[in-house]
Amino acid sequence: MAENPQLPLTEALARFTVIGPLLARDPEHPLQERLAAAAANQWPWPDGTYRQFGVSTIEAWYYAYRHGGLEALARQPRADRGQSRVLPPALATALAGELTAHPRLKVRHLLRGLRTRGELPAASPSDSTLYRYLAQLRRTLPPLPGSRERLAFEAPYPGALWQGDLMYGPHLPLRQDHGPKRRSQTYLLALLDDHTRLCAHGAFYGRQDLAALLDVFEAACRKRGVPERLYVDNGLIFSGRQLRTVCARLGTVLSHTRVRDAAAKGKIERFFQTVRSSFLEPLLELTPPANLEALNRAFLQWVESDYHRRPHGGLDGATPLDRWLAGASHVRPLPDDGRAEHAFLLSVERLVRQDHTVSFAGRWYEVPDARPGTRVELRYHLAEPQRLHAYAAGVRLGVARPLNREANYHLPRRTANPPPPTEA
Repeated sequence: MAENPQLPLTEALARFTVIGPLLARDPEHPLQERLAAAAANQWPWPDGTYRQFGVSTIEAWYYAYRHGGLEALARQPRADRGQSRVLPPALATALAGELTAHPRLKVRHLLRGLRTRGELPAASPSDSTLYRYLAQLRRTLPPLPGSRERLAFEAPYPGALWQGDLMYGPHLPLRQDHGPKRRSQTYLLALLDDHTRLCAHGAFYGRQDLAALLDVFEAACRKRGVPERLYVDNGLIFSGRQLRTVCARLGTVLSHTRVRDAAAKGKIERFFQTVRSSFLEPLLELTPPANLEALNRAFLQWVESDYHRRPHGGLDGATPLDRWLAGASHVRPLPDDGRAEHAFLLSVERLVRQDHTVSFAGRWYEVPDARPGTRVELRYHLAEPQRLHAYAAGVRLGVARPLNREANYHLPRRTANPPPPTEA
């Protein structure tokens, strides 16, 4: 007997378990008596629960089997399956026509257009009902012209591709700038190795800015090497020139997803789901952290001792750490020639003035060994913006000094091209 995928055989077998004893001939006990006895019992169901059914339900199954066999016991699909039982037919037709005519518009814009033209009556169902109907209807439409095929993929080895993203964390007491502590939103920034699902590094911050991103990126590179490619979305902190510059110094290609295409980074989105269900929910319920430092200590301990050592369904049962160790020879470590010390610094370009000074953040600095009229690159850390490392054509000149006009008043002036000594 071939199984109809729309009529689950497991449910038909469960129903047969209920009515099977009724099929035997029992002259001493009438059918209605046996139906009442069956209705008083609890029966095992395919979902693992026990259920109790009324006499009329069991009787309907009994006669359905007598007339149609096992197939008749399977749940028949509704005749109106796939159609809304809430929306009036005219409104459903109008919604379908609007979506077909403008498949790229968001639902709120579709509804606004219908309201403007008076095709959405005031007594129509709630917006949530309309949203659900349009979302279901959109899934039945053919792919839009120019849409790209989505395929499951995996980087070939550790370090070939990292996925990065940001997740909203719990509210904690955080120190405010120039103010007391107050409960504020935290944010988890994390980088995930695509091949191994290993978390290269992640941490919670009280802000979602470039300083936090670079802090995570630098810690990840020092722990897990330099990725060949970094894959992030188009958020403000991921799309600026500074991150591109840092990646270029490291030899990392920076790639971005298409706008509003979160599914393209499915692995790190799935990682964030695991963080919420396996880490945050039990932590906040059992031992809520008192501050950001406690939250990060607990998170890093969970990552290293639990997540990295737990078999992963996407790795054929291997753990992220096992997969990482198996391909660790592919990892490219940070260079040890000193270049990495300044690779993660932010940078700006400035023109050296005739008095050998440059301006930055409202202050003046003197650049050692920089000729007037040349362009220099100033690199700095966001946590220490007053310490500027000066570069010219990629060569480090030294640390730019804050201008001290009073000290310069007493210094002798050097001659750029001293005249040759005269003969006596």
